This record gives sequence, structure tokens and C-alpha cells, in this order.
Amino acid sequence: MAAPMQRCPKCGTDKPRTAAQFHKDPANRHGFKLTCRECTNAAARAAYAADPQKTLTRLRERRSTRAAMFATHPSYEAA
Repeated sequence: MAAPMQRCPKCGTDKPRTAAQFHKDPANRHGFKLTCRECTNAAARAAYAADPQKTLTRLRERRSTRAAMFATHPSYEAA
């Protein structure tokens, strides 16, 4: 059975709704983001090119927040 098609609103192309074409997103009823991987990645690259320090700061904050969360989580054991 072929995967249903989904149109990317950014580039307007119809692509099969698979993990190879669209990033996963459990918040959507069909389980995938609305924009295709190519457009999502292009937007991320453009945001980084526009202000790399902002992107790096956001990633550092996320990494430290997640590290603190895992350090205090009772079922997580560091390897």
C-alpha cells in the first residue's frame, strides 16, 4: 500500500507522507510536520546563517536544561 501524499505549503510539491520526506511531529494527527524535510532544513540553515550566536545560545540552553532534567530523573542512569 502506497503512503498518502502530502503537499508542503512552503514549496508546494506533493510528496509521500513518510519519515523520509517529513519530520515526525506527534502533535499533528497524522504524525508528521506540515513542511517537508527540505524546506524545514533550509529554514534552519537560514536562521543559523542570519544569527549563529542566537542559535548556539539556544542549543546550549537546551542542552543544559536537558542535562539537569536527566540528572534529577529517578529512572535515568548515566552510562
